[in-house]
Amino acid sequence: MLRAVPDRSLDEILSKVSRSFYLSLAILPRAMRSQLSPAYLVARAADTIADTRLVQAERRIELLDGMRRAMQDRERIVPYVGDVGAELRAPDAGADDKSAAERLLLTRLGDCLRWLDDFEAADRDRARKVLDTLITGM
Repeated sequence: MLRAVPDRSLDEILSKVSRSFYLSLAILPRAMRSQLSPAYLVARAADTIADTRLVQAERRIELLDGMRRAMQDRERIVPYVGDVGAELRAPDAGADDKSAAERLLLTRLGDCLRWLDDFEAADRDRARKVLDTLITGM
């Protein structure tokens, strides 16, 4: 169960980065959506980092490892998000809607990680385990 009230603006980001998943979430009880949404957004951000061509492959691996560490230690979130921002600044000119939504997600990645960290301990541990597996696979 989520302890903190989630930021509804993150729902808007979710609707932009995954319309079909967002529509599926709409039929779930709010408590379940409140857990699946931040976990999905963190996974989606990891996928964006893994797939970007703006950063060399070795650095993408470092950023993904940094995400795994930030999920385990709230104190690492701010420096990690700073690293991501420094690496993935890209011009907006000519960007499509998907790219704009992904950039918006990355600017709010710290909020997503903090939202995930606000889960009750058992739920947070389960979410971290799944996300760690996904990120390791990337």
